[in-house]
Amino acid sequence: MNHGAPTVNILMAEDDDAEFELVRRAFASSRLSCRLTRFANGKDLLDFLLARGGHAGRVIDKNLPCIVLLDMDMPVLDGRDTLKALKSHPLLRRLPVIMLTGSAADEDVVNAYDLGANSFVRKPLTYGDFVEAVNALELFWFDVAVLPVPLDLPGRGAQAQAPASAGRKHSRS
Repeated sequence: MNHGAPTVNILMAEDDDAEFELVRRAFASSRLSCRLTRFANGKDLLDFLLARGGHAGRVIDKNLPCIVLLDMDMPVLDGRDTLKALKSHPLLRRLPVIMLTGSAADEDVVNAYDLGANSFVRKPLTYGDFVEAVNALELFWFDVAVLPVPLDLPGRGAQAQAPASAGRKHSRS
């Protein structure tokens, strides 16, 4: 991890402990300085983002997550319905959502993109492959892509909103 780089927020909805641990270890070994926050299902993720339910009353950070990693098959609220909710919410729809799932079904890929996913990544089977996948995600999403500026959310207070064309780019030393 590069301690001189700005810390980026990554939220992950993943119900499997072992798979989350692989992703966590892969990010920990990357050059990216990140805060990876896990939720066991999509409902918990949405409640956190919108400061409702079990997260009601929490002060929402000034920075939205840079990206959301979303498993497809989870209890309570699965990745498909979570993606629908994210992309239909006026304050959350610009968040880049990467489906990170074990599904190998072509129809799941098509469905995810139809619902507004920004990327679909099949979960690698080994730790080494997870590290390679995280490095590829890091390269694209934090070196190449320009990410949307955080928007105002309830509970965060009034902040000036940047024009839609404004972006935020994270750089590494």
